[in-house]
Amino acid sequence: MSPIIILGMHRSGTSLTAGLLSRLGVYMGESRPPDAFNPTGYFEDEDFKRVNKALMQIEGHTWYRPPSMPRLLTSLAAHIETIEIACQKRAGFSHWGFKDPRTCLVVRQYHAVFSAMGHEPTYIIVRRPRGDIISSLMHREVVKQRNTDITRGEWWDLCLRYSTVVDEFLAEVCPPHLGITYPDLLKHPHRTLELLCTFLDIPHANIPRALDLIREPDDE
Repeated sequence: MSPIIILGMHRSGTSLTAGLLSRLGVYMGESRPPDAFNPTGYFEDEDFKRVNKALMQIEGHTWYRPPSMPRLLTSLAAHIETIEIACQKRAGFSHWGFKDPRTCLVVRQYHAVFSAMGHEPTYIIVRRPRGDIISSLMHREVVKQRNTDITRGEWWDLCLRYSTVVDEFLAEVCPPHLGITYPDLLKHPHRTLELLCTFLDIPHANIPRALDLIREPDDE
């Protein structure tokens, strides 16, 4: 089965979406334990998270001050074997996927790697009003006492970079994808879950179990 990849900026609702897919029967990897910022857990696959973290740390960069696009474009090649092994480990699952916001910046390269392996990835795009994302990011960083020197304008530019890369990829490659929003997940959860099940061709029977996961957290 080809992967289901969740794309969205940090603090846009990607963890909640990954948790919902897990409850719907999609294998999303081992979840990090919940904390105050993601009470339901993070649902970040460690294999793909490790690749993305290595990519962002090129020459001392980070997810919030990422490398230039040309540098990222050439760096994923060094991790192809890791990605292949990760896919082999998931071969027994009827549906599997992963979530890591950093994937947004290298989605085109991931898509090419998966395509070369014979996969046709499916994408779930999670969006949230940019102002809400930035407020959530700034609050989290203050609480964790880190990155407090980053201005609201710099966060805005970072959000724009993440979303622009994704939008350009979708426009040019036109892969199978479904867009959802964090506000809709909270206001119309049943309807949104039905959309996900129909799009991914998975049974609707687990929707009640997934609904139990939805709270009002400021989710990543």
